Amino acid sequence: MFRNITNKQTMAVDPQVTCLIGKNESGKTAILKALHRLNPASTADDFRVTTDYPRRHLSRDRRSKNLDKVAPVTAIFALEDADIDALEEVVGVRPPVGIYVTASRLYDGSLRAEVYCTLEDVLSHVFEEAGDNTDDREAIAGGHTSIEAVSAAAKARAREVGAGRKTARVKAIEKVPVELDRHTQYVEENLDDEQHEQLIELLPRFFYFSTYELLPGECDLHALAERAKAEQWNRGDETMMSLLRLADEGPEDFLDEDYDSRKAELQAASLDLSDQVFEYWKQNDALTVVFDTDLIAMPPDSNGQPQNHHRLLKIELREDRHGGVETNFSTRSTGFQWFFSFLAAFSAYRDAEERVVVLLDEAGTSLHGEAQGDFLAVRLRAARTQAAGPLHHPLSAHDRPHAVRDHACHPRRASA
Repeated sequence: MFRNITNKQTMAVDPQVTCLIGKNESGKTAILKALHRLNPASTADDFRVTTDYPRRHLSRDRRSKNLDKVAPVTAIFALEDADIDALEEVVGVRPPVGIYVTASRLYDGSLRAEVYCTLEDVLSHVFEEAGDNTDDREAIAGGHTSIEAVSAAAKARAREVGAGRKTARVKAIEKVPVELDRHTQYVEENLDDEQHEQLIELLPRFFYFSTYELLPGECDLHALAERAKAEQWNRGDETMMSLLRLADEGPEDFLDEDYDSRKAELQAASLDLSDQVFEYWKQNDALTVVFDTDLIAMPPDSNGQPQNHHRLLKIELREDRHGGVETNFSTRSTGFQWFFSFLAAFSAYRDAEERVVVLLDEAGTSLHGEAQGDFLAVRLRAARTQAAGPLHHPLSAHDRPHAVRDHACHPRRASA
C-alpha cells in the first residue's frame, strides 16, 4: 500500500548487489524510496497517507481501518556474529541461531523493530545449553506450540525420570523451563521500551541518491545557511552541504566580509576538494575545483524595505589543458556532474565506521565504462574501510545490471 504498489511484494536481496530492472513507472523508484524512508541516513520525506497511499483504495480503506498504522515497508535482517553480540547486550540473553530482526516504518512515522525466532530454534538452543539427552528432548518438545506448554512438559518429565532424586539428568531437564523463560522475548517479541530503542539504534541506515540530488552550479550561501538551520531543504541542498563538509567548511565560513580571509577559505577548500575528487575521477586529470563568490543584490522585502546583499557561491572547474579556462560546474558533462555530486553526497558515509545501505536510482547510467570503473573505486574503498558492526548489511540497488559490485552481508528480504 505505497503509491503504485497495492499488494504485498517481497524482494530477496543478493549478498553482493541487487539490481532492479523494469519499465518506467513500474515501481523501481518507489521501492528505493520506501526503503530509504525505513531508516534514512540522509533526510527523507515522511510517509503521508494523503499523497502516498494508493488513491483508488484511500476512501474505501479509511472507512475500515486506521491507515496511520499501516506499514508500507518492512525489512527482515539476517544477523552476523557481531549482531548476535550486540543483541545479547540489549536483551541480556544470548540469542539462538536462526534469530532475525524485523523493522517496519508506519504511515504515522513511527519505526518498529522486533527480534524474532521460532520456538524450535529456541528449544534447540536451550536443549544444547542444558545438555538434555535425545529421549528427553523428544518427550519435552512433543508437538507443543508455546513456551508455557514446553515448560510444563519439562517439569513433568523431570518428575517422571527423577522419582524424587536430583540426578544430573534431572537437573539438566529442570534447566529447560528456566532457560525458556529467559528466552521468552525472542519468541513473543515483547521487548520493553528501552530495549526497543536500543534495537532501533543498531539498525542500518539507508542512503538514497538520484539525479534529484545533483549539485547546483551556484548557491545562495545566506539562504542555504538559513535552510540548514531550519532543516528545510531545497533540491541539491544536502549534497551542497556534504560538499562543503568534504572541504571541512560550512556555508557561514564563506560569508566573511574580509576579502583576504574569504579568499584563503575559498582556496583552502578548493585545493582540498580537488585532491579528494580527482583521487577517483581519472577521465580528466587536468581539472581543478575552484570556489568563487559573488555579492548579489536582493529585492525589497514584502514591506518594501531593502534587504542585505547575499553572497553567492559558485562551483567552477579550471581546465589546465586549455589555458586555465574556468567554467561553471553546471556546464560540465552529465557524467561528471553525477559522479562529482555522488562523491560529495556519499562522503559523509564513505569512511564512517557505521555502514549504510546504499540505494542508487539510475546509478551511473550517464558514465561510460572507464568512468564506471572510477565510480567502482569509490565504493570499493568504502567497502574495505568500513568495519563490520551490528546489523550493518550493505545493499546496492540499481536500474542497470552493469554498475557496481559490493560485498557481503544483506537483509534476508525486504517487503514494500
